[in-house]
Amino acid sequence: MNIPFSLSFALLFLALAAPAAAPELLYSLHPLPEAAVTDLGSGIKEPDRIVSPQIGDLSVGAVEKFHFRIDFPEPVRLPRLAIPRVGWGDWALPKTVEYKVNGGPARTLELRAARIAPNGKAPSVPADLLILGSDPVKSLEFKVASIETRVNRHGAIKLAVPGRAVLSCPLGEEWTDSVGAAIEITVPAEVEGAELAATAYRFRSDIVWTRPLPKLAAGVNRVELLWSEFSCPEEPQTPLAPENLHLLELSFPHPPAGGVSLKCAPLPARRAAGFAERFPMPDFSAGPDGWRNGIPADGFGRFGYHAGNGLLTVNLENDAFFYQTSDGAHLKLAVGNGGAQRTAWRRVDVGSDHMVVTQLKRFPGVKENKVASRAFGEFDASRLPERYVASILAPGFLIHSQDAVLTLKPESDLGAPYLLFPGRNGAMVWSKAAEADLTALSEGWAVVSFEKRPELPVLLAFEEKPQKAVADGGTLGFLFGRPRGWVGFGTPAGYRPFTGKPGAGDAETRRLATVSRRLASLLRCYPLQSEMKFRVDGDRVDFAESFRHLAWSNAWGESGEPFLPCPPLAAFGADEGYPVTFPAGEPEPFGLDTKYGPYRVWRLSKQKRGRYALPLPPADNTLYPRPAGNAEAARVAEAVARHIGGEPKPRGKGDSLSCWWMYASSSLAQSLFTPEQRDAIAAAWKHDVGFVLGPRPWYARTEPFSSRRYPVSFAWTDRANEILGDPNSGIGGALSGLANYARFTGDWRTIDENWETIRRFPLFFYLSHDWTMMQSGCREHTAASAIDMDVISYEGVAGLLRMAKTLGKGDDEAAAAMLLARYALADTQKWKAPGYRRPGVPREEYRSIGIGFSEHFGFEVMSARGGNPNHINSEIALSLAWIGSYPCFYAMLLAGNGEEFWRFFEYTYVEQKLDNWRKRHPGHRNWHDANIAPHLYLRLLLGEKPETVRRELEAQKMLAPDPRMAAENAGFYALYFGGTSPVRLSDQGRAKLLRFDWDEAARTVEAEFESAEPFTPAFELTAKPRSGPGSGQVLPPGRHTLRWTF
Repeated sequence: MNIPFSLSFALLFLALAAPAAAPELLYSLHPLPEAAVTDLGSGIKEPDRIVSPQIGDLSVGAVEKFHFRIDFPEPVRLPRLAIPRVGWGDWALPKTVEYKVNGGPARTLELRAARIAPNGKAPSVPADLLILGSDPVKSLEFKVASIETRVNRHGAIKLAVPGRAVLSCPLGEEWTDSVGAAIEITVPAEVEGAELAATAYRFRSDIVWTRPLPKLAAGVNRVELLWSEFSCPEEPQTPLAPENLHLLELSFPHPPAGGVSLKCAPLPARRAAGFAERFPMPDFSAGPDGWRNGIPADGFGRFGYHAGNGLLTVNLENDAFFYQTSDGAHLKLAVGNGGAQRTAWRRVDVGSDHMVVTQLKRFPGVKENKVASRAFGEFDASRLPERYVASILAPGFLIHSQDAVLTLKPESDLGAPYLLFPGRNGAMVWSKAAEADLTALSEGWAVVSFEKRPELPVLLAFEEKPQKAVADGGTLGFLFGRPRGWVGFGTPAGYRPFTGKPGAGDAETRRLATVSRRLASLLRCYPLQSEMKFRVDGDRVDFAESFRHLAWSNAWGESGEPFLPCPPLAAFGADEGYPVTFPAGEPEPFGLDTKYGPYRVWRLSKQKRGRYALPLPPADNTLYPRPAGNAEAARVAEAVARHIGGEPKPRGKGDSLSCWWMYASSSLAQSLFTPEQRDAIAAAWKHDVGFVLGPRPWYARTEPFSSRRYPVSFAWTDRANEILGDPNSGIGGALSGLANYARFTGDWRTIDENWETIRRFPLFFYLSHDWTMMQSGCREHTAASAIDMDVISYEGVAGLLRMAKTLGKGDDEAAAAMLLARYALADTQKWKAPGYRRPGVPREEYRSIGIGFSEHFGFEVMSARGGNPNHINSEIALSLAWIGSYPCFYAMLLAGNGEEFWRFFEYTYVEQKLDNWRKRHPGHRNWHDANIAPHLYLRLLLGEKPETVRRELEAQKMLAPDPRMAAENAGFYALYFGGTSPVRLSDQGRAKLLRFDWDEAARTVEAEFESAEPFTPAFELTAKPRSGPGSGQVLPPGRHTLRWTF
């Protein structure tokens, strides 16, 4: 068959004809028809496993003795039989087998298929085909005639029915700019139903686009296919991006026995947009006054298409809101317009701090403009959309509607509703809602309190005067007699339960009224969106925020006051002793707490911007010297090098963690390595750095409401919500990996040459940054983050700052400092969650510890007991370290919370509250050694004696760790072996560290560097040396050895 093809295809024929190793056919495996497997004297255990299609489900033994028969209850048609060769590298494999069909004469089949590991999970695998033809089969007898082995005679044999046959064509970088593929397919006979599949590795699994092929004739077939002709069955909306592809596969519905070949070449007719073109960056350049733009207001923050969106004190959930206080009391109220309605259409617009939901709702079955209701009488059916307006800057939200009725329907029975409102002459009135005389309402607000939830009052701020309140079957309604306009919803008690009683005219009621009046004013001048500016001033980052307010006035002639809110977490940190400062004056209390801290404000009448400053936390990873003659340290270094210092292999698929996983953690012990070990690690690492800096592992994500684009690599797909989980881990890992690679190898040229790509990796951190919790969510469209995601996000941004500082990228250094200062506040204060959620409880009585923030509940805690101890202990350890203990993260924790808090944490909470943190509890949340090392690392920093830590290591058998654990915990081992040295290395600019040694007997430390440029090594000295250089000395290019004597 000759399918017409273009001149470009003809020019590619030479490429197709180039010599190449013939790819091997792969097959999907399916179970044989029901049969009985009988061992014929070879001692096979569980012979039924021979016909299991699961690769790892094996019957093992002395494979050269295998002799068995398969009997089918009834004759079956079995045209082909697949024989995959399964076994670990040292197992024997069957080489030839003798077989009999239906008791006939013995025949021999030679097996050539490649070895498959027993833990393989590939959907298609290599196998030899036994062609049985069309005759019915009643029995099959097999005997292994010879084996392939080095020494071991242990092995297995497996049989299956072959499914689709697949021929693979791995793709290289030359496919990045392609518009399609020119392929040449050779088949021995006519084939129908063939298909070409293009595969990319995306978010921890493969995504596949397919293109059916026309009928293939016997012989050579040449076809030209465009990527635009491929579609993804799993995600039809996702177009194929050739820069991400790593594999083309040709599949057949009926596997041929052989004589099949596939040759592929790209159709190069496009220029792929560069990384910088695909992802525009925010402008972080400094103005004449030194101020820079902060978090982009046109980002998307926490808001998205989820039904639930958490605010400061409530969660919006479609046409309802959920409100919970710190004692766990909660209610949920559905907001309506009279009778039951359906939504005709809905649109969402977002900014970094707010969202606006516009929707049109209909009364089903109503044709006229008048709707009759037993409870609410006759009222107009709305023909205009309503708007929900919600921001994370205020303890409430707004709804604008042309409906004349407002209803609040509890999800469960809350008893009779009460109203607190200002009556005639402003006097406070408590009344049952059904009996309330709203004609006496003298101000534009009222508080709703339910009989069974008095601790959860809800404020309503009205634009128009309600004529009447109606309580009907648990639903509370307000009748306006005209379009109601704006209604503000607020929580005057905030996060704390109201302790007064409905009907009482006591101090609690007076306080509730005072806060409600102030909150109603805020809702009438609603803080919608912040505009952040920042500047880095030495070791502090100064923030100035102005606000866009949505202002409206009411029928009473009341307008609102423009307040400037302070981030509640900043207020909380200041109360807790974190060094938050307020350069233009402290914010004043508003009278309520939020889920994230106290709500405090500045007044626009007094200052134009809200001002607060945060300390710039530690960003450097401290290196410790190698102790002279320490055999245990050398053994750890050897184990690390064995794990990550192997021969570099081509990486066809992977993600952004490829340049970080085990490499970055191992580099923290670089002084322990020999030059040969260091070179081997550097060579393997460079290979994976090159992969991550290429286009293949990165995918463009477009946030649907703001249309902002950002790159993502490592993540996982939350199928229930169709969002990505842990995108921040992949971004942080890439930045950390690159920063630590440059320091380890001295290869700053690679970082510099790829800077325009690297600086775009953290776009998600800027666009999804949350004003309230001061970091990015660990899932798209959310504002919740905790545990290991916080660790790697911080280390990643610290790595970005280190790279930008070293390369002199001032704007990016400032942007990284802005993020890092905010992350540090969140990462330190989250640990104190129990004290905020249960005020007044002494720290020694904590039964839980803070692990992060939830969009819906604010501070998140994890109980010390009551769950799987493996999971709990792992999560606590992962909150300190994920794939490595990074010095900058611990330094930030110690600086932010102080040693006293961490002594309580380690020696009271971990020792006394957790369920035996030293025990290897059943479970697989984390590696046991990785649960132990973070606590020992922190204890060493707190001054724990090395001999005490050694006893712990001996008990855990961690002084001779396996290679993986040595690599993950290398930073801990570096501190343990070198922490007694009086010299630590914080930074060395672009220089490469060649040697860093501590001879405790001679009381000397030596550090040797090599650099092509001037550099300034930064050291920390814990004792005064008798001789030696100080920190901060600029050294010229060349090789330098620094020596201290103590």
